[in-house]
Amino acid sequence: MRFFFGKALPIFVAAVAVAVFGAYSGYVASELLPALPRAGSPNDPDQANSTPPQLGIIRKAPIPNDKPALNPKHLDYRPVDFKLRTKPNPSVEVALSVPRGWTFRAYPKEPQQIRYLDPTLERGLRIESGFTPLRRPNELMDSHIAELVSSQPPENDLQVKSRSSSTVIDDQGNARAVSTLVYTYVPSQTLRFVAVRWVALDGDKADVEMTVNGLPQDERALTAILDVASRTVTRSPLPN
Repeated sequence: MRFFFGKALPIFVAAVAVAVFGAYSGYVASELLPALPRAGSPNDPDQANSTPPQLGIIRKAPIPNDKPALNPKHLDYRPVDFKLRTKPNPSVEVALSVPRGWTFRAYPKEPQQIRYLDPTLERGLRIESGFTPLRRPNELMDSHIAELVSSQPPENDLQVKSRSSSTVIDDQGNARAVSTLVYTYVPSQTLRFVAVRWVALDGDKADVEMTVNGLPQDERALTAILDVASRTVTRSPLPN
């Protein structure tokens, strides 16, 4: 399974990917990122934050995007379903609720994930599944940060805002374990807000990874979208 599109890539590959896709409304590029290592690991953010700043690094000065913020009270949702496959596993059917008016994007070369994008292409929801549930949400979150840190050049000003583990209650009243990573960075010219969540649908192993991405002023609405997706998502094997 890839976390934010793949196993940890060499820094120059990730940098090229960010440069190519970042210009496309900033959305696709931001998803190339990976979430936080366990305390005491070589990539522990507490240790990383205590490291003196590198000399000669010029961080990007983001250009403000003055688009009006999404209003969570104005969001309406609709049910959708689609097929995902993480090779060599068979395909699974995934269903959840997404904002009405957001359009579906599939990627034939990446059958394990899809996206729903808003009309401006500034905000999006990504869903990945079909992988074998082997690790808990917090374990996936912890391993994700190493990829995130290694893939981003210092000038992109990556800032991890929070990481947390909790439960959400699904529409049937069942508790689901989730872990959530929130960060910002500057892939091109605009500061981007990103939240990644791993969800365990049945048991304690994560079955689904989901990401919301947009502008900093969209944080409340994007968090609401993530919560609705976490509560409504289901995954089931396709009939033979």
